[in-house]
Amino acid sequence: MKRKHDMILSTAALRVLVLGDGNLSYSLGLGERLTGAQLLATSYDESQEVLKKYTESHATVARLEALGPRVRVLHGVDALDIQESLRQAKAQGAKKGRRSGAPEEQERGAARATAAKKESESTKALTVFDHVVFNHPHTGWEDMHRHTALLAHFLESCKAVLAPASLTEGQGGGQAHVTLAGDQCKRWKLFETAERLGYELRHICDFYRQFGPNPLPAQIKRHQSGKSFRLRGLPSFTYTFTLKREDSPLPASSFSSSSSSILWKHSYDAAEHEAAMTIKPAAGDGRTTAPPSKDAPITDVIKSVKCNACGKYFRGPKDLRKHMVDAHENDEDSEVS
Repeated sequence: MKRKHDMILSTAALRVLVLGDGNLSYSLGLGERLTGAQLLATSYDESQEVLKKYTESHATVARLEALGPRVRVLHGVDALDIQESLRQAKAQGAKKGRRSGAPEEQERGAARATAAKKESESTKALTVFDHVVFNHPHTGWEDMHRHTALLAHFLESCKAVLAPASLTEGQGGGQAHVTLAGDQCKRWKLFETAERLGYELRHICDFYRQFGPNPLPAQIKRHQSGKSFRLRGLPSFTYTFTLKREDSPLPASSFSSSSSSILWKHSYDAAEHEAAMTIKPAAGDGRTTAPPSKDAPITDVIKSVKCNACGKYFRGPKDLRKHMVDAHENDEDSEVS
């Protein structure tokens, strides 16, 4: 009997790289559902910083490791220099495995070494991927030009690790997936940048429906602080791109690439996507500056009560009343929308 997520996710044998996954919860959700995939889960921060910033990551890493040799976790991987930072992260991981210490640590090191041998034909040997996933990239600065450059460097960096198209089987080659919230796609010029770098759009998926009707098995948090990223209620979409054949730097004959079918079978609602292009995350906290769509797919309550005096939105009348006292106590004409 097929599980529900089998109808949503591709069931092909895939090589998947997840970039910038702060507390690794998204990678865990993907790894548990893509049971036939080789998954390389990565974070931008180093291992100790991840454990310090995201206390829940201890358990998450343990669950990822329990999935077996087809799943591997690496830290210190830069989405803007994927190939080189992966090489350095793998080398650093090998060094740590050879270090000796307390008896317990030596036992763990021996266990890691044994597991590493098993990985030699699996995730450890991965240099190209069928899917590269980068969710909600952000520099920490609300600057359109910085983020346009960020997306450009990410897409350029992907070229070195995306599996090339197969000339014999007519496959589309590896896919780069980037998830953006609200109107970031429009403001950060994602489509124009991708086209300039030789990519073509293959698919758009509602980020919160990637895994079907069930809640997204991931906690969205800021990489700068580890605190929750207030995106609930704000539409997010995952955009899938493939390189045009002439723009791939890798020779197709060099690899026996598995079929790069669409990772998520769910498609998007064009009306919802068009509406999302009018919603801008405010600086600093990810709040919306426009009223939410009544058909928003997120179940969490979002700010929907407006202060007519200043135009800000609040979760409910109680928050609005407090705001009125604090900010507009002397205003006579302020009303609740």
